[in-house]
Amino acid sequence: MRKILSIDGGGIKGVFPAAYLAEIEEKLGEPIVDYFDLIAGTSTGGIIALGLGLGFSPREILALYEDNADKIFPPIPRKRFFGSAREYYRCAFEAKYSTKPLQSILRRKFQGRLLGQSSKRLMICATNLMTGRVNVFKTSHHERLETDYLIPAEEIALATSAAPFLFNPHKMPNGISLVDGALWGNNPVGYAAIEAVNYLGWAKEDVVILSLSCTSEAPEYAKLAGKDIGGLDWGLSVAELAMDSQSSASLGIATHVLGDPKMERIKRIDLTVPSKMFTLTGTDRLEQLSALGRDKAKYDKKNLEEMFFSQKAEPFVPFRKL
Repeated sequence: MRKILSIDGGGIKGVFPAAYLAEIEEKLGEPIVDYFDLIAGTSTGGIIALGLGLGFSPREILALYEDNADKIFPPIPRKRFFGSAREYYRCAFEAKYSTKPLQSILRRKFQGRLLGQSSKRLMICATNLMTGRVNVFKTSHHERLETDYLIPAEEIALATSAAPFLFNPHKMPNGISLVDGALWGNNPVGYAAIEAVNYLGWAKEDVVILSLSCTSEAPEYAKLAGKDIGGLDWGLSVAELAMDSQSSASLGIATHVLGDPKMERIKRIDLTVPSKMFTLTGTDRLEQLSALGRDKAKYDKKNLEEMFFSQKAEPFVPFRKL
C-alpha cells in the first residue's frame, strides 16, 4: 500500500489541518509522517508539508501558527475613519501584508535546511509569475529530478504562500518570481495522484490518499444562480467559485487516475463552518479553529486507522543525496 497525504491551501486556516494531524499523532504515540510515502501541499499546506518532511511534529507546526499569527497577519486598525481610509489606499497600491515577518519566522524554524533533507517525498505547488506556468518543487524521488532538492525550504515555503494581494511575489535565488500555487492547485490531491501513478509508477489499486482541507463554507455565489448579474454582483464570489471549481476538478482527477469513482481509497477531510467565521487572514478565532480540527480528528481516527495507520511506509531513499 502506498499512502499520500495532501494538504490544501488556506492561509491562517492551516491551523485546522495542523491541529487535525496533531491530534491523530498524539493518539498514535509516534510520528504520523512515518505512515506516508508522499506528501503534497499548496500555500499553507505547502508549509505544513515542508515542516513534516523536515522532521517537525504537527504540534510544533501548529504552534508556529498559533504563536506567530498576529505577526504574519497583523490586525488592520479600523477605529478612525481616516486611518482606515489610508490603509485601504495603501493596499490598493501595495501588498496588504509584508513578507518580512513570515520570512523571519520560517528562517528561524527551518534553519537553512534544504528540500533534499526531507525524510519523505514532497511536492509543493507554486506558480511562475513570469511565464504563467505551474511550478512544482519536488524532492529527488525520480531520476529526472535533479535540482529542486538543493533549494532551501524557506524559499519554497515563501514561494508557495505568496498569495496575490496579500503578499509580494517571491523572488527565488535564481531570479524567477513565483506566487501562490493556489492559483491552479489549491487542492493538490489530483496532481499528487498523477505523481504517484504516472511518475512514480505505483499501481493505482495500491494508492490511498488522505486529503485535508482548511474548512469550507456554504458558497455565496450560489445566490447568483438564476439571476441577471453584472460585475458588481460577482464581487469576490468569482474567486470563491474558481477555488471551489479547482478543488472539485482536482478530486475528479484523483478519482479517475486511481480508478476510484466512489472515493473508497480517497478520504477527503472537510468541515463546513458558518460563513465568515474563519478567513484566510483572521487571527482572532484560532483557538476555535484548532479545537474543530482536533475534534474532527477524534471522530475520524477510527475510520482511518486500517487504511492509513496500520502499517508504516517504507523508508524514502532519494535518487540524489546531499
